[in-house]
Amino acid sequence: MDMTLLKDDTEKTAAQESVFNRVRMGYAVIESRQTDAWRQLLGEALGMQADNLSDGSVAARMDDHERRLLVVPGPSEDLQALGMELADEQALSIVLKRLQRRGIEVRESTPEAARQRGVARFWHFTGPKALQIELYCEPRLIGTRPRMATGSFVTGDKGFGHVAMSTRRPDRMKQFWCEIFDLRHTDDVHYTISGVPMLFEFMRLNQRHHSIAFVSTPKIRLDPIRTRIQHL
Repeated sequence: MDMTLLKDDTEKTAAQESVFNRVRMGYAVIESRQTDAWRQLLGEALGMQADNLSDGSVAARMDDHERRLLVVPGPSEDLQALGMELADEQALSIVLKRLQRRGIEVRESTPEAARQRGVARFWHFTGPKALQIELYCEPRLIGTRPRMATGSFVTGDKGFGHVAMSTRRPDRMKQFWCEIFDLRHTDDVHYTISGVPMLFEFMRLNQRHHSIAFVSTPKIRLDPIRTRIQHL
């Protein structure tokens, strides 16, 4: 880890320390044996630019970012990593210091992994549900419009989308994301799915209505979804 990013500044106010509206979901890394099917889904069904890489991965573009989705060969059929883009090095430093204070191990990426994700470099740690969370502030941007079957996607400073995560311990899950990323509550929705009452709590990192939703079963403590996320 570059320790210069962890320099303490006692003059900062609480407002300056907040990273709300300075963080967005930047990319997702999915592991799957079915990379050809993913390329077809991303390119033909969802309208993104989906390209095969030399290592067998599939990379997808939807705006000026070089990567938004990366599908790597592997057995898990699950989300492997979530890239969180910070607005600048100051915001990145704030998040790294919070992780350090909590004793959470953070490692810097290899240059090869950073190139694969379309960023200058990133730092990664293991978050809830064993999800690898990757932090960066320098995405590689491309000046040409991606080849897409659709008109466009709404991304920009709000990020490329959202994830929903199911959990047996929603309070602990929310505490982690709020303490590290200054997540804020937007609203709740109650559903009954297959006879099971479920609560969806929508949370925002910025002005997008929600970047993360937590899914729980209030009356029964269970996690009905085997994967790290319920949807992306």
